[in-house]
Amino acid sequence: MARRMIIPPTRFPNAVAASYSRAMAQMIQQMHSITYAALLKSIAEEVRIYQNESYRADGPLDIIWNALKFAKDRVAAQIFNPAKVVEVASQFVSRVNFFNKRMVNNQFDGRVRGFDPTEREPWINDYMKVSVKENVSYITKLQDDYAARVESIVMQGVKNGQKLTDMAQEISKAANISYQRAKFIARDQTGSITGQLTAKRHQDAGFKRFKWSTSHDERVRPEHRGYDGKIYPYDQPPAGKLPGVPFNCRCVAYPVDDEE
Repeated sequence: MARRMIIPPTRFPNAVAASYSRAMAQMIQQMHSITYAALLKSIAEEVRIYQNESYRADGPLDIIWNALKFAKDRVAAQIFNPAKVVEVASQFVSRVNFFNKRMVNNQFDGRVRGFDPTEREPWINDYMKVSVKENVSYITKLQDDYAARVESIVMQGVKNGQKLTDMAQEISKAANISYQRAKFIARDQTGSITGQLTAKRHQDAGFKRFKWSTSHDERVRPEHRGYDGKIYPYDQPPAGKLPGVPFNCRCVAYPVDDEE
């Protein structure tokens, strides 16, 4: 009897997720630097005037509001401009696809199936466009959420007599929230796109079932730990979710032969 070849395992593209997270973090750092400088260096005197005027003159408040708008517009033009955002999102989606396609080709080269299941994929262009568009919205929302938080911090702080140094600390915390959100987006989207591409390519290659595999660390959610090592039909995954697709999931699908 001929020895059946062992199919290489499916891997999660950790390096791609880390690269995407770094790209977004760099944009956030630049956004924070511009905002920090525009606000805390240019409005300090206006904050002092407003907070010491018993009749609350509108002039200083208008200057502070304009400084907020200036910082937001500058960030939108220099850091989060549409071309830059599309470039970051496109590079990420392309890298996930390249990694996944290479992995699947390695799984199903001549040793296993005798053909390349990724040679003709009429669905891939539309899938890439949708994935890029989705990630563009996530990146853009990072800027919108940060700007909204900063606006609230400054305007409420000024009106409530908060010290400028305290406002600065709150703005730094707003940046940290954006950093954490970027990490989540990177992990979540890497897992989701990987899971969808893997499932489609496995099924195109004729595999009807998969084995669920977790990342085998302390961060695996209990529900997915219970799926680990079990075999499921692709058309009936547990809880209707494929590995990698649920929020922040790092699980992957191993292809299963009918003989297995």
